[in-house]
Amino acid sequence: IAVLEHRKPEIPAPLHESQEREPHEGLISEFERPLAAVIGTPTLIGRSLLVLAGAFLLRALTEGGTFAPTVGVAVGVLYAAVWIVASAVAARKAERTSAGFYAACSAVMVGPLLFEASTSFGVLSPAASTVVLAVMTGGGLVVASRWRLQSAAWIFSLGGLVTAAAMATMRPPGQAPTGFLVVLGLAILWLASQHDWDFLTWVTAFAADLGVLRLTAIAVASGPRPDSFGPVNPQFVAMLQIVFVAVFVGTFVIRALRGRRPLKVFDFVQTAAVWVVGWGGALQLARTQGWGTGVLSFIAVAAGLAAYFGAFGVVDRRQGRNRAFLYLSSLGLGLVLVGLPGVIGGASAVVWSIGAVVVAAVGSR
Repeated sequence: IAVLEHRKPEIPAPLHESQEREPHEGLISEFERPLAAVIGTPTLIGRSLLVLAGAFLLRALTEGGTFAPTVGVAVGVLYAAVWIVASAVAARKAERTSAGFYAACSAVMVGPLLFEASTSFGVLSPAASTVVLAVMTGGGLVVASRWRLQSAAWIFSLGGLVTAAAMATMRPPGQAPTGFLVVLGLAILWLASQHDWDFLTWVTAFAADLGVLRLTAIAVASGPRPDSFGPVNPQFVAMLQIVFVAVFVGTFVIRALRGRRPLKVFDFVQTAAVWVVGWGGALQLARTQGWGTGVLSFIAVAAGLAAYFGAFGVVDRRQGRNRAFLYLSSLGLGLVLVGLPGVIGGASAVVWSIGAVVVAAVGSR
């Protein structure tokens, strides 16, 4: 009972000072913490079930007409936010297990709530639901980052990811949820650089890649769409593609130039995926909309030249070409290769021929 009450068990004092202490006294302090953890887990599970029961009660009151749908959704969001605060309070007290359980309760509540708010109840538009989802997920990630709760980061990230994917599927084309996936991927990329949560970046970045690819495919598709599809704003899709490419690749380039954190396999793989999905999708969208592709090609060439010249600023003279040099030089060469034909057209063959002669002459020296 004393362990459950988080108090140190009281042990009777010896009758005489010379009397030896009981042999079990040291064992109590030695096993007190593991025993408390074992006993406390079912307690936390029961507490979490009570928290979720409150959410089901709110839903039943809303479905039964006691609460108006708008009031029910608002109260539900506030109720979920309370448990984000409870997670922060528990983490501040070094109760990491409790913080993880509270974070899971909040994520489990807010995802289905916002999904139903934009589908079954029809209270919030998909854009409004996405904004609330971003705020709640952002609050959870702030708590996870502040107290280094990797489990909470996983819970809120996967909860937001699944909710956004469900909303985009149920209310196509899902422009706002796709934007949320991109923002979530960028946020986790920043958190991973602070706390080394590398594997989480693979999951969120892959979701962002698929989301942008799906939205681009819908935007460039020809022919009539099903009745369930809403209108697609090509300007929004183009803006999302620009942000997707600029921020992801820009982050990797800055990391390579600064050299404070070594580049990893994820940085190379995601750069290729972002450029194919983002820049390639933007190129296809521009052709479909009749916007012309000259500006995109010029941007690719300019960025490629900047990356290639920046590579020479990070060459490690003692060890030869390091990973940052290989990344920047390869990125620069690739961007110039794909962008130059769109800038100078048929003259690119002459430019490459002259470049080949120059490179051969320099290489021989």
